[in-house]
Amino acid sequence: MVEKEITKVFLRDFRSLYPMLSLRKELPARTERAGGRSKTPSVDLVLELEIPREKKTKRVIAEVKAEGFPKYLRLAGNQLRAALKGDKSIYPVVIAPYISGEGRKICEEEGIGFFDLSGNCFLAFNGTYIDVRGNPNRYSSDRKLKSIFKGKSSRVARVLLVNPSRRWTLREIADEAVLSVGQVFKVIARLEELDVILKEEQAGIQLTKPGNLLDAWRNEYSYKLNEVLSFYSLNDVSKIEKAIVDECGRQNIRYALTLFSGASRIAPFARHSQVFAYVDDPHTVAAKLGLKKVDSGSNVILLKPFDDGVYYGSQTKDRFKVVSNIQLYVDLYNYKGRGEEQAEFLRSQIIKF
Repeated sequence: MVEKEITKVFLRDFRSLYPMLSLRKELPARTERAGGRSKTPSVDLVLELEIPREKKTKRVIAEVKAEGFPKYLRLAGNQLRAALKGDKSIYPVVIAPYISGEGRKICEEEGIGFFDLSGNCFLAFNGTYIDVRGNPNRYSSDRKLKSIFKGKSSRVARVLLVNPSRRWTLREIADEAVLSVGQVFKVIARLEELDVILKEEQAGIQLTKPGNLLDAWRNEYSYKLNEVLSFYSLNDVSKIEKAIVDECGRQNIRYALTLFSGASRIAPFARHSQVFAYVDDPHTVAAKLGLKKVDSGSNVILLKPFDDGVYYGSQTKDRFKVVSNIQLYVDLYNYKGRGEEQAEFLRSQIIKF
């Protein structure tokens, strides 16, 4: 949505979106004056709100943003502070189609309130505290954001998260991820909007909030993006894992253990009765080992990678190749059973952000 459309919907639907408030009037945003000088320069809206239950009114200035990403919320905070010039009688807010829980925290940090078109809002002034949260996004505009965690584009997040303290140029990230500079540029632009990186002309690109980036990625990721093949074997887990490793070695087939098979070697927490491994040619390996393909009751899960990036940063533990700790975490997090518990144990003990 463009800002003009957001403003129109906000004013039109105000009563239904925020029934605890009344919009008394909209004031001229750029012509309000005090003593011959502009009192609230260059803001998108000036409003007079009423809080009926408290019999209060409050003048509000607002910046309207097309998206509620952290970068834009911080920008709005700067713009609103500049407009206020220390005037405590006016309350600053930002308006966007949707503002997440993380966005709400940023608004608090910036000392501003917010309204979104999904009915969420946060206002805190002169003893008034209104906090409405939990309404789902009615105006999902994060298609471009989600795309940075899909396919080859997800390699950028992997490269940054596996090397969280390194500074990069665009070319270095492109070479490391085996992507074009143009594709990396687009992903980096979206990561700037998420406010998880710092990009400076001289210093390069630095991941500043690895935990936030990992959270954003894990929420969009599922191991089911890969081709999932289920098999059954009469052997126990340790023997199957060793047999897969040995066969991949003989056949020169790329592989890496993941999920509980990987976690048991990196940060043991939950016992597992299934084998999990990425394998480039799972059908050949399964045939050589005599694994029986099944629709249910499997104890061997072979994953054919949706992208070569799943192998980035792989590590060797007791001659077993295991995916990177980052890949291991996102694979585990949305896995049924104790996947999330194992993922968070790995994060707290090994990843540590």
